Formats: sequence, structure tokens, C-alpha cells
Amino acid sequence: MRCNNCGKTVPNTTVNCPYCTKQIDPNQLYVDSSIIEKTPVANTPKEKIIEFAKKKENRMIVIGFGAVAALLVIIILIGIISLFTKGNKVDSTIVNKFMSDTYDHLTETFMPSSGNQGKFSLTASVNENQIHYEGDYDLKLLDRYFYIKAAKNDNSSGDEIIISEDANFSFETYLLNNRLFINYKDFYNNELYFELPDKDNFLSANKVNVKTLTNGIYETFEEIIKGMNPNSSKTNIDILGKKTKVYRLSYEFDKKTKLDIIKKATKSIKENSSFINEYAKMKGKSKEDIINMIDAYSTTLTYKVKNGNAESSYFNVYATSSSVKRIEVIINTEEKDKYSFELTIGNNTDCIKVKKNKDEIIDLSVTKTDKELSNGIHKTLSFKFKGFNTNANGDLVLDTVNHPNVRKHQASENAVNGYNLSPEDKSNIGNNTYSLTRYDWFNPLLEYVKPICSSELNCTCNDETGECSCNQGTTFVKCLKSEIAKKEE
Repeated sequence: MRCNNCGKTVPNTTVNCPYCTKQIDPNQLYVDSSIIEKTPVANTPKEKIIEFAKKKENRMIVIGFGAVAALLVIIILIGIISLFTKGNKVDSTIVNKFMSDTYDHLTETFMPSSGNQGKFSLTASVNENQIHYEGDYDLKLLDRYFYIKAAKNDNSSGDEIIISEDANFSFETYLLNNRLFINYKDFYNNELYFELPDKDNFLSANKVNVKTLTNGIYETFEEIIKGMNPNSSKTNIDILGKKTKVYRLSYEFDKKTKLDIIKKATKSIKENSSFINEYAKMKGKSKEDIINMIDAYSTTLTYKVKNGNAESSYFNVYATSSSVKRIEVIINTEEKDKYSFELTIGNNTDCIKVKKNKDEIIDLSVTKTDKELSNGIHKTLSFKFKGFNTNANGDLVLDTVNHPNVRKHQASENAVNGYNLSPEDKSNIGNNTYSLTRYDWFNPLLEYVKPICSSELNCTCNDETGECSCNQGTTFVKCLKSEIAKKEE
């Protein structure tokens, strides 16, 4: 113990201090007055904490609080780090970001104001027939325009490529308004054109801002997805032969969800004034007409969903904590047919599969490689395709220039409407196309552009015979009066 007078350490049994000779009171502690004078009174919270921590009996309490504080800091840091590392459970945030990034990438790639321009080459095997084309291309989606000029080349640049022995030939094809022009001298001695179906007036409308329309549609879709809470579960998927652990986020579209979506989508699109203005311009109607048309369509769709018997449809996303690996859309129809669309995203390879029920309709894989050039980008798209009784694989090479100057090709004044060709000419052209390409695309094209008898065609009817002569642009077709509405005089 210490002497309570001089402060010297003495044995516990000492009665009088051997240093100052004063009697020691064992119940009284020694206090150094010099320390008392030099130590200020603790007034601030910080000073009080320090004073509290100095006392021996309080040290364990202070250490305990310190350990808890350190643990909280560690937990917070782990939480922050886990947001940027794999293995973290994903939620709809990663889906929203993926959709946004994908949309931005597509619009920047395919919708630059100046368009895309360059050279291309296509080497492929189609149903075991070898082909090689090369030429120039122009693409300007904002103006709904494309132009391709190409020639078939029978001279292979590599020993592994076997080119067919068919005669060389060249062709041009381009889109102006809703007319597809084709100039194949080996098929027909005049330039042909085909009027494409354009019910919404999208292709033929002048000065329509395509970006505004696509932005409006995407923003509505984004609003719908944001408001949905997907079910989450762990699973494994096969990506190019490799098993990958992912989370499956499943958005179910049952009857109630569909009705909510119709209501939300209608509200979102009606409040998008930019979209309404552009759509009205495209349709040649007033903004009020477009609003009424949207309301009418919403009412019809709501009635159809309420009274329909289709099973739930699904939008499934497979993702790790860092990226989306696969998107799957499953649609159940009133006819009990099930369609599934599957997009698998690899490092450089994307795969698309489409099925109807259990039958595979399309199986396509594309491997991309890009190389920066001083004046543009050299892009190679290696593909494998199976579907519609066709097996194809090959390489499409695009050399895109940095500063394109896309100008619309002028249509020939002597171009012939392909739909109005004589049966003999149609047969000859069909045979020529198959002979040169080993694929009959001409007859399916004629079937696609064939006008369908409806009240939307411009018709003149004969009351006695019950027949009408109708035209879509410059294409004429015979219709029964019962199939169309009689033209008002």
C-alpha cells in the first residue's frame, strides 16, 4: 500500500511510515495534490469520456464498446465490398441496369444520326451450298433506309472454302419509304419493287423522329419492369458447355398482372407527350385522336385479358451478382401453344433459341470480334443457324467507316411492281433465284407483300357483282364486297 501522506509504497502491515514517520490510515487513499492542480475539470463530452476511461474499473466497459464499434465498421465494409463481388444475391436492380445498358448500346450502335456505312463480305455454307458475296452497304435507321450493293465472287481466298461454280452476278437492293427495290439483272431485265405492308405508316411517314418513338416504347417497358417484384431462386445453367451458378429472377404475367400492366402502360404512354406528338405525326392524326385510340385499344385489350383463358406467361432473367447471363420469355397463348424465346449471353458469343411447344424453330449463335482501325472498325460475326429447313454457317465481315455520309439512293423511274408481274415472269424469276442462290425467297416475298382485303384498302366496288378493285399504293387486288367497307363517294 501507499502512505496517504507522502505517497511512498510501504508494506501492508505498516502502522507508521518509515519515510515521513506519519501514522498510516489504511482506509484513506493517497491523492497527489500536484496532479489535482494540473488536471482540469472534464466539461466536454470528449473530456468526460477520457476521464471515464482512465479509471481502472471502467476499462472493460470502454474496451467492450470499442470492440462493438470496430465490429460495426467491419460489417459495413463487408456489406459495401459485397456489392462489387460475386456470390451476392441479385435483385431486380441488375435487371433494370442491364436493360438500360443494352438499350443504350443498341441505339448508339444502330441509330447514330449519320448512320452506318462501309464494306462487307459474306462467306457461308447454306444447306451445304457454298456462297461468297462482297460489296458496300449503307444503313440509316433514323431515316428507315438501307442500301446494299454486292457481287457474288467465285474465287476463294482460302483452300478451305469451296465456292460454287455458278456464274458471277451482282445486285442492288434498297428501301425507300415502304418500297423495297431489287435490281438483279440475272433475275429480270428491269428493276423490281415491292410495296411492304405499312399499316402504321411507319416506313412511309415523313420527318418522323424514330428515336423518340423507340424511347417512348422503352421507357414504358422500363416503368413496367421497375414496378414488378420477381421471385428469386438459385439454379445452374449451361453456357457454351460450361455449367454456371446463377440466380433466376422470374417475373410472372398472370391475369391480374397483365391487367395492372395494361393500366400502367396506358398511363405511361399517354403522359409521354414527345411520343404522342411523333406517333400522331406518323399516323397523320391529331394528338387527341391518338389519346382516344390508345384508350380504345386499352379497353379492348383489358376485355380480352379478363375473358381469356391463357395461362401465365413469364419473363425470366438468369444472372450472377455481376452480370446477366440469359433472358427467357415464355408466352402461353389462348390456343394453348407455348412459345419460348431464349437469349444466352457469353463473353463474345450470343445464342438465340426459339421454340413452339417442344419444337425448335430457330437456333442461332453469333460470335463477335472487333478490331479498331485508323479509319473505322473491322467487325467479324461468325454465325451458325438452324431453322426453317435451313442449315447455315459462315462469317459476315463488316468494315465500318468512322465518318459515314449516307445518302439515299434514287429510285428508278422504270421500276416494275413485282406483285403485278405476269405468272410466266414470276415463275421465271423464281427459277432464276433458286438456280443462283439455292434458296426460294422470291415466292415467299410475293406472299408477304400480297395485300389483304380489308376496309383499310382504297377500294371501288360494283354493287351488282359484289366485287371490288382495291389498291395499296400502286398494287391492285380484287376483293369481295363483303370483305371490305364500300368506298364512300
